[in-house]
Amino acid sequence: MRFFYERLETELALRQTLPTIEEANTYMAALIGQDYHRTVHSSTGQTPEDRFFKFPPQYRRFVAKNVLAMVMLPCTRSKVSKTGLIHLNNRQYLVPDGTLYGQWVEVRYDPSVYSSVYVWFSDRYYGEAHLYVAQTDYLKRQEQLDRLEHLAEQAVSIPTGIQIPPYSYLERKLAAHRQEVAELKLNEALIQVKAKKGQIKAELIKTTAPASTQPNCSSEAGREFTLDSLTYLLTVLLKRTLDAHDRLALATVWRTYGPFSEDLVRKTVGRLLGEGHPASDLMGYLDALRLAAAR
Repeated sequence: MRFFYERLETELALRQTLPTIEEANTYMAALIGQDYHRTVHSSTGQTPEDRFFKFPPQYRRFVAKNVLAMVMLPCTRSKVSKTGLIHLNNRQYLVPDGTLYGQWVEVRYDPSVYSSVYVWFSDRYYGEAHLYVAQTDYLKRQEQLDRLEHLAEQAVSIPTGIQIPPYSYLERKLAAHRQEVAELKLNEALIQVKAKKGQIKAELIKTTAPASTQPNCSSEAGREFTLDSLTYLLTVLLKRTLDAHDRLALATVWRTYGPFSEDLVRKTVGRLLGEGHPASDLMGYLDALRLAAAR
C-alpha cells in the first residue's frame, strides 16, 4: 500500500541499522493507530475508526490471524480437470472435493510453499489441494516430491538497498517545494521582462510624441495595472502559485468585471486574509473583487 510505503518503509530504510520484526511491527501499529485509523478515507468519507464504531456491536467481527493470512495470499483462477487436477506454476494439484470437477475455482497459494494450495469456490473454502506427481512407482514419486521441497527451501538472494539513495516522504515534500519556488521565480522573471518591455515602449513613444500639456504628470501615474500585474500581485499576497485553472478564472473575471485598480485589489484581498479566509479559495477572492468593483 502506498500509505505504508511512504510513511513506514521509507522512514525505516533511513535508519542506521535495520529494525527487527518486533520493532517494525511496533512502528506499524503506532502508525495505524495514530494516523491511518484517524485519517478520512477517500472512498467512505469517514475515518476507519469512526466507521467501525458506527456499526452496532453485533455486526462487528474480528478475523482470526490464520484466516487473515490466507486472505492476503496471492490469488489466481484455475479450471479443475475431469481428473480433479488444477495447474499452477507448471505444477499439478489434486483438489479435495469431487464436486469441483470441471469448475473454475479460486486458488490461493504461498509462493514459498509448493506442497499445497488453498481452494475456494463460490466464496466457500474447500480445503487444501496437495501436489500431484504422475508417478506410480512409490520411491520415484517420493524422490520427485523431495526434490520439489528442496527447491522451495532454497534461499532467494534479494539485493540490499544500501546503494539506492533514499527518497523519503520528506524528500518528496522538499522536491515539491523546490518546484514551487522555481515556478514562482519564473513568473517573477516573466513579469519583470514584460514590465521592462513596456517601459522601453513608453520611452520610445515619449521621444516621438509631442510634449504633454500637463506639466505635473509623473511617470508613476502612467504605469498601467494589467492582468499580468494582477496575477503577480495575487501570487505574492496569497503566497502560492496559480495553476492554469486559476489563471483562466482570473482572466474571465478581469474581462467581464475589470479592470481593477491595484489599490482595490490590495484592500479587498488584505481584508479577506485578515479575516482568515483560506488562500486556496481563489474564487472567494474573485467574487469579493467583483462585488467591490460593482459598488
